[in-house]
Amino acid sequence: MLRIHNIRRSLAFTLIELLVVISIIAILASLLLPAMNQARQLSRSIACVNNLAQCMKSLYCYADDYRYIPFMVPQSGFASGCLWGRLMKDYNYTASNKILSCPSNLIPESAANIKGANINQWYTYGMYRSDCDTDFIAKSATLGDFRLENSGAYIVLYSSSLMRFPSGTLLLSDSVRGPANAPSGASAAQISTSSYISQDAPHLIHSGTRLNAAFADAHVSSMTAWQIRQSPAQMKKFWTSDMLKLEL
Repeated sequence: MLRIHNIRRSLAFTLIELLVVISIIAILASLLLPAMNQARQLSRSIACVNNLAQCMKSLYCYADDYRYIPFMVPQSGFASGCLWGRLMKDYNYTASNKILSCPSNLIPESAANIKGANINQWYTYGMYRSDCDTDFIAKSATLGDFRLENSGAYIVLYSSSLMRFPSGTLLLSDSVRGPANAPSGASAAQISTSSYISQDAPHLIHSGTRLNAAFADAHVSSMTAWQIRQSPAQMKKFWTSDMLKLEL
């Protein structure tokens, strides 16, 4: 009987040890998971910066061949014009969809999440659209009147040689389609500084308060909404990471 009793005591002690170990693992996991999530977010933000830099290189290669940086051009098969991301893809200025939208945007329709060539041209990083910016004339005194546009003919082009302040001229950024647009949350190919374009706007997708933006001199910055509002780009309308409107 004594032997059986000792065995039971030994088993009971082992179970207590196991519970203690499980508790310690749970505590460590709760401490490590936030750090791991932050590391994952930082990694995606760095990849996003690299994507935007590659997009700018592609756009300037196109401009070397066709004189202008395109937002939209008329093209057979595109009733509303062919947008910049699709041009880069179809004309082989980029080999991969992966660079055309932010890796933090996991909505399946976003360009980076599409396998193959058949991306939807409206679900890429957002390019500045001058024909939808009511503040453009006021800002052109600083930035220059660099646009060539005829929206009725689906032409919106930019001349880098007419840009007075390339380092302050925002061309591409993280962007998103608003809740009223399907698919909600996908990347949006168009942005404006003065308004939401059919609810499309810059997206503060990184760390809840920041977005990545590429400027006409090809540099890319991680910025808060207020920093962009105070910059020569003067962006006013944003979506937060929780898809709430932010107007500055």
